[in-house]
Amino acid sequence: MSESGKKTIIIADDEEGIRDVFSMIIESSFDHEIVLCDCAASAIDAIRKNPSIDLIFSDYNMGVDNGGDLYKFLRDKNLDIPFTLCSTYSPTEIEGFEDFDTEHPQNTYFQKPFSSEDIIKRIEEVCGDDIDPSSESHSFVKVSPERFMRLNQAKETFDVFIRLSKKKYVKIINEGESESFGVIEKYIKKGIDYIFLENQKYESFETQAVESLFEKFEQKIDSSSKEELTGIVLDSIEAIQGMVKNLGVSERTVELIDKVVKSTELMITKGGNLTDLLSLLNSREGYIKDHGYLCSYVACSIAERMSWKTEGIWKKIITASLFQNISLDENEFAMIYDLNSKEYKELEDRIQSKIKLHPQDSVKILSNAEGSFSEDVRKMIQNHHEFPDGSGYPRGLDSTNVSPLEALFIIATNFSHSLVMAKDIELVNILAQDYNEKYNMGNYKKPYQGFLKAFVKLVPQNN
Repeated sequence: MSESGKKTIIIADDEEGIRDVFSMIIESSFDHEIVLCDCAASAIDAIRKNPSIDLIFSDYNMGVDNGGDLYKFLRDKNLDIPFTLCSTYSPTEIEGFEDFDTEHPQNTYFQKPFSSEDIIKRIEEVCGDDIDPSSESHSFVKVSPERFMRLNQAKETFDVFIRLSKKKYVKIINEGESESFGVIEKYIKKGIDYIFLENQKYESFETQAVESLFEKFEQKIDSSSKEELTGIVLDSIEAIQGMVKNLGVSERTVELIDKVVKSTELMITKGGNLTDLLSLLNSREGYIKDHGYLCSYVACSIAERMSWKTEGIWKKIITASLFQNISLDENEFAMIYDLNSKEYKELEDRIQSKIKLHPQDSVKILSNAEGSFSEDVRKMIQNHHEFPDGSGYPRGLDSTNVSPLEALFIIATNFSHSLVMAKDIELVNILAQDYNEKYNMGNYKKPYQGFLKAFVKLVPQNN
């Protein structure tokens, strides 16, 4: 294949095994450039750096974000890139993918588990069927040595070759030879890019790797409870309510909060420009919307256990929850909580400033809207990224410089963030128990005790 015929393909999946299998299958037949991304934000960054992407394979749920964020970015920017959704969810089940089949003639969907034939056929359809010239004899197939060792879970041995020239291959490992990984590691240190397997052996290895990967995937799905899977796609109030109930909040409390959420939405729709802002929030599918509504239920659950049960307080909490990130127009920006993180530091200065100042900017947007907007709501939004030790932003307030209501909202905001980002309930358990050291101080003490009482399933009650 000529250099001009080389295509660029993005593989976005948070599972390294999936990325490895995709890469191995593509490299076995093509000489295209492969860009590996472990989340939607990483894929978006890759596209910004190189808009000439020819094809995307993307998972839906990727822990920190989802394929919906990536697909929305393509639509918002009017980018003509074929999108392959690879998920257990079909596009008809996911909000934002309603017109997936018609928005681009080459969009398609792979349901996990999929096969190597699916991947190769897809690339041939979109990118053409030019194969890698190094594979023209079909006698040997190249494999990245690092990828070979990661995917070879059974450590099965094969005849392994390196290529000296287009037609000359030298065997470096005999099938059945012990310590074969040690030999491969030595060649990696020498800078070798690929090892080679005979075609028939490669097919056996590929089949083994794919079957092993999806066997683990299916076991994971089968062993997950319905409540744990609820958190994968928070695309409705019902899903959010289900998650909160599973975390230990009583059904009665959730029903009471739901009534106040609906009452608050009704109040907002009568508040002039706030109606437009609520519509804007509901149009932002993904993290911003999910986190806002989830925070409403988490914060009110904590307030209820602190005996702050008045509808007036709950409406303030819910308003702050819904609009805390209203000044941000990208889910990927709202998901950044740590200003020392790699994701934040790699952003351009303009975006960094936007993220750091978004609590104040959200307050300004609401202050300019017609309708009531209390001082308590303003302060909750303005301070929702502060921390008890003063390491937060934008003002670095410590535990003595925020009110108990603001402290409650900060705990709820951070916990809701952890819930949306976490892949499973066990990670949330660990995070919740770490809150004792983080929040059991100053004006955070009473809200923290309310948090302990609200989420009884997560935190041992002897804390």
